[in-house]
Amino acid sequence: MNCFCCSLHKKKPKIKDQPIDSPNAQIMSAGVYHNGTGCDTALQNLLDSLDQVCEKVDTPVEDHLFLTQLLQNKNLQSLITVHNKINSQCVQPTYQDVNRLARDVKDLLSSNNCKESAELKEILERPHVKALFQAHDQIARKDFLPALPDVPFEVEEDDESVKVVQLIKNTEPLGATIKIDEASDAVVVSRIVRGSVADRSGLINVGDELREVNGVRVKGKSPLDILAILQCREGTITFKLVPGVPPKHAPSDQVRANFCYDPMNDTLNPKPDSGLAYRRGDVLHIVSRQDPDWWQAHLDNDLRIGIIPSPSLLKKRIHNFQNGNLYKNNETNLNNYIDPDAKDISVYEEVALLHPVPGRYRPIVLIGAPGIGRNELKQKLISYDPVHYKTTIPHTSRMPKSWEEEGKEYYFVSREIMEQGIRDGKFVEYGEYKGNLYGTSLESVFTIVRSGRVCILNPHPQALKLLCTAELKPYVIFVKPPPFELLKETRNNAQSSFDENYSRGFTDKELQDIIDNSWHIERVYGYRFNATLANEEINKSFKELLTVVKRVETEPDWAPTHWVLDACY
Repeated sequence: MNCFCCSLHKKKPKIKDQPIDSPNAQIMSAGVYHNGTGCDTALQNLLDSLDQVCEKVDTPVEDHLFLTQLLQNKNLQSLITVHNKINSQCVQPTYQDVNRLARDVKDLLSSNNCKESAELKEILERPHVKALFQAHDQIARKDFLPALPDVPFEVEEDDESVKVVQLIKNTEPLGATIKIDEASDAVVVSRIVRGSVADRSGLINVGDELREVNGVRVKGKSPLDILAILQCREGTITFKLVPGVPPKHAPSDQVRANFCYDPMNDTLNPKPDSGLAYRRGDVLHIVSRQDPDWWQAHLDNDLRIGIIPSPSLLKKRIHNFQNGNLYKNNETNLNNYIDPDAKDISVYEEVALLHPVPGRYRPIVLIGAPGIGRNELKQKLISYDPVHYKTTIPHTSRMPKSWEEEGKEYYFVSREIMEQGIRDGKFVEYGEYKGNLYGTSLESVFTIVRSGRVCILNPHPQALKLLCTAELKPYVIFVKPPPFELLKETRNNAQSSFDENYSRGFTDKELQDIIDNSWHIERVYGYRFNATLANEEINKSFKELLTVVKRVETEPDWAPTHWVLDACY
């Protein structure tokens, strides 16, 4: 403002005598600037030069009067005062990469086991603190969105608002897809590839109506004709667009996939090379939901962005599954992944980071086929720290034996009470043996959790329906077998539990049954698994299990969003 005003101001113009009722008389009477606390020199110079400038550009009297009144407006004067005050402070950031500094601090804290270090590390890992650091770094580096270019003077002033966007065309594709709206015959932007030229400009959005390209009207032209216009032009390309209605985005930016996807095997994918392949259980960061059928996302540990099918598109495909497979590869057939107790499972589950709560530990649930070694792993974990790790005491309807104590080996209740509890959904799992009922109650799980210990369970997979709730927030580990030959080698000295009359080694058929049952469990219930552990050798597997369990107690992990929002934890 200073340079502009000084170049205009040479000397204060002389104002000729005017009739009192003339417009210039009003201008003359408004020719002094005050801000209540003193005048701003630059604004006063601009006001003094206004008459001379208006005469040179032949400004109408009404416009001259408007500018004078605007420059003397008290609100404008106050804004300029605040602006000058802020600029005079010249606050400069002392560090432009606080995120890196925080990571260095956390690395130092990891080597210190004191309580204060753990508390500070937990604070630095909170999402809000990380977001604060990220915002600070963006402001410090002045990493702002690009500004909208000036609109050329020749833009027509239609009834609708129009924006003019200029992009520099090089060998890189623009990254925007267009379609013809059947109702209005308008050319509409249907998709923008994340990270492309169009996306980086921040000026072209999905839903914008394309009116002109380099001055050529495109309404009535086919997409191929418009593409020809773009291909034959290098350098600056000018688009005239009518802004569309911004789409409503889903509340969560992270989802967990409940099925596998390979774009190269999807014949309906419009751009397989731009597709993103992922496995079931992978966390996807959604970066664009603008296209109703094809979202854009990247994996949690990979920033490469690709397109994935949207939930609405997948639901249409699932509805038609009975007529044939969706993909060439059966790995991506959702029929193989449906839990019979969860037919309404979503293809993508919204997730958020669940942070550990001191003194309130997530139950560890070991899922696997009979004979895979879950019980051995559970017992080794409890023996490692019997104070910290506990398992539930089962209920039974049989009479206690002479040496058994209530609440030590079992909780002894009547058959009527157990049957009523089963009907009320109070038992995680239950069964009948020699005419007596046995079962694990939900309340026994909550009792261990409320006591500040880690509850270790190895139930039947069907129990996950009752365990996987926002109140318990379990961490489910799938214990899977190694390949057949390795399984046979490591189980040579193991004893089979399939025949209760005598103990013996596993037969080849029993080992194959373990592999087949594991395959079925993973197919049907895998969407509930948080981790997978291959039980090749029991001691090695225990060390891996212990590492996972300790990580769950100290590090945040992806969990369903409604678990994170639940106040019970």
